[in-house]
Amino acid sequence: MRRKVVPTLCILVLVLLGNIHLVAQPLEVKPIENLLKDGRAQEALLVIESFLTHLPTESDLLYLKGLALPHEVLSLEKAIQNNRWKNYRETDARLLLAERYLRRRLFPDALSVLQGMKVSGESLPEYWHLLARIQFGQGMREEAFLTLRKAMMAFPKDPRFLTLYFRHRDFVTPHDSILWELVDPKDPRFLEALAEYLCILPDGDQRNTLLQEYLRLGGKDPRVFVPRAGIKDEEFEAQWSKVKESGGLSRIDVWEQALSRFPTGKIRERLLEDLHRYSGQIVRDAELDGYVEEVRRLVEGNLTHLAVDSDQDGEWDLVIDFLAQKPYRMQVHHREKERIQIFFVDYPRVDRVLVQQEGFQKEYRYGIPPFLWKEGPFQLSDGKLPMSLVPVRMETLEPLLTFAFQEAKPYERIETCLPCKRVRKHLYQEGRILSFQEEQEIRTGETRKRTVTFREGSPIVGFVDLDGDGVYDVRESYVNGVLESIELLAGNRTAYREFLSTELKEWDFNGDGKIDAREYAAGRGRKVVEFSSLLDSIFDARAWAESR
Repeated sequence: MRRKVVPTLCILVLVLLGNIHLVAQPLEVKPIENLLKDGRAQEALLVIESFLTHLPTESDLLYLKGLALPHEVLSLEKAIQNNRWKNYRETDARLLLAERYLRRRLFPDALSVLQGMKVSGESLPEYWHLLARIQFGQGMREEAFLTLRKAMMAFPKDPRFLTLYFRHRDFVTPHDSILWELVDPKDPRFLEALAEYLCILPDGDQRNTLLQEYLRLGGKDPRVFVPRAGIKDEEFEAQWSKVKESGGLSRIDVWEQALSRFPTGKIRERLLEDLHRYSGQIVRDAELDGYVEEVRRLVEGNLTHLAVDSDQDGEWDLVIDFLAQKPYRMQVHHREKERIQIFFVDYPRVDRVLVQQEGFQKEYRYGIPPFLWKEGPFQLSDGKLPMSLVPVRMETLEPLLTFAFQEAKPYERIETCLPCKRVRKHLYQEGRILSFQEEQEIRTGETRKRTVTFREGSPIVGFVDLDGDGVYDVRESYVNGVLESIELLAGNRTAYREFLSTELKEWDFNGDGKIDAREYAAGRGRKVVEFSSLLDSIFDARAWAESR
């Protein structure tokens, strides 16, 4: 217990001292840096936020906040914009911001941040490493390789450039061999570069020699050990066991690489046997930078769960749960603070779609004919990969949602306003509305209700329970889709009859201070009473609108 209390006390003292002497002396960033180095990011964030309440425009603090939060972008943008530096440089923030944009695949933004560094960044190896990665992301392979060659000449002892160079090569050229010959293979700093080189180096004496050196240096990248086409059946087991020992079974890219090398034959059958026996988690880290963008859970080779963070912003963009190898629930992080859940009866047949925001949700239920999602993000069959490894197609999500909410006609749409405790239900048939029902809880066990029946898409009659006693109080009559009149139903309280018999222009039926009905002239001097449920005033339209 004492080990936990002491650091906490130190943080509180640091915060208090910082608040007391904030104006009297310059900001001390060393204690915050030490917290970050010790892996205590949340504790560091507590201190940073305390200082920011008094110094909201300090670039140093905003930069430290960006360091403490692995996916933060906004603080770094503000730090650069404010340009109030004391302990750090704008260059530091730009490099980190470009890295964050790059992970989110915002390549133009990342490039713009780098270009803003002008000459100051070109003397830094981080600048060239980021520039090459951005160029690869934009599909500018030749430009990226040229950038890396320049960087290797300027920074020959930095292993990152050679690592990135070989990672994007499909095969070894004579020029590539010359680049490797300039490196001391026994230098442990180039261990990652050696792994990438071994992955593309053809079998032979050179690869065998370098592989032994790689093992001597403690290399454990499973991709290096993945068996290659042409290996003998009796040699496969020994090679595949090295993949297992190095943790290769938990990596999606290793499975994809192995199965792509053996499209048919006994070795492929052997690989599939191991996959069908595997239970656990497999992940994808495409950049090998420690940020996982895809997670899958398997039970005896059957896929049960999948999560994808396509832009690496720390939020899962797509989460799918599976039953019998078919998706039955899919969650999409569509827009900021909006989550969409899609439920399937029998994939790709959609049962319902639930749209959730803070305090508000809208539900779409689909009936007959069934709503089929033929071009979903997850194909049910793939000739090259088994079901559990079929890749996700994120580009299909937006077309589906557009179709579901604009073109596909739900047989029932349910909207829920949580703050105002209100539910709206629309019933459709062949694209035309049949009925509309609205409910709002006014007291525990008492719910106002309004039901409107439609014919050929136009309202014809409606019934309203004003006081929530379970008995309809008013009947609405419509002509050509427009409210014509209202009628007090028999058996209601005398108070309602008195209100309806008066000549008041506006009525408050239940004395809650809100106008429930309005009377006005309409053609040839005829008076028409307009019931407020059509105007939503009885159901607190303001709360409903604000919740949306």
